[in-house]
Amino acid sequence: AAAVVTEARIAELHRLGVRGFDLDLFFPLDSAGAGSRSLYVGHPRRLRQAWARSPALATSREWRRNKSVFGLTSAEVLRASGGALLSADALLALASRLPGLTLALDLKGGGQQPRYGAHLLYLARQVAYRNLTERVWLWAGTASAAKAVHRALSRRGDAPPRLRLGRTILDVGAPRLAHGSEPDCAAALSAAEVRSFAFLGPSLRCTNAALVSALGRLHVGRQLLVWVVDSPAELFEVLARGASAVVSNEPLLLLAALRNASDDGRVRRQCGA
Repeated sequence: AAAVVTEARIAELHRLGVRGFDLDLFFPLDSAGAGSRSLYVGHPRRLRQAWARSPALATSREWRRNKSVFGLTSAEVLRASGGALLSADALLALASRLPGLTLALDLKGGGQQPRYGAHLLYLARQVAYRNLTERVWLWAGTASAAKAVHRALSRRGDAPPRLRLGRTILDVGAPRLAHGSEPDCAAALSAAEVRSFAFLGPSLRCTNAALVSALGRLHVGRQLLVWVVDSPAELFEVLARGASAVVSNEPLLLLAALRNASDDGRVRRQCGA
């Protein structure tokens, strides 16, 4: 995946039939105002690699010290990217304009950056304000973060918006199933925690029969957004196991596979980039 995702690239893929995008966001050092204009689209690790030797950051002491985008000012971020980074504000405006566009937004910095909660809440409020709760999903990371957002949006006594918050399920560190080498990614899940989320994001290795069975036992039907799925064989396998959508680095390849199998009921799902 490219380090910088532009509005033009999203619009081009949308024109070609891609309707869903899973995108990372981060906030720079001077984003204390917690506004969506100070959130930018980009994965911190990929940007760090792309900007490692950027002349635009040669004078930044914080960058020389730890090479973290969270330590850059907004001006430094825009200078390093040549002004190409898309702001969350512009991204949500794009979602309002493009018909059928669905976004899954992952705000990075949870558990590490003290301003994460304020930015996540502001982002959630912007999604609700723009009436995009059906088409913009937010990764919340933990049940406590999801509950904090829901509580804050319910404080005024109004019915809270039907915001879609989700969490990832990782195979890294998961125990192995008793018979075989597959990870038991459901081992740490509880019904109470899962109910805090509208969707779950298991990794490809986590999307096995054990996870599907565990969710059935917990009686918590949730949409599954599986990542990262880059081959047609993997796509049809996870769709058969109940995936609602997938995250892929090869969306056009998967779209072609879906179109070639359009008479198969399994493929009537949403394919994300």
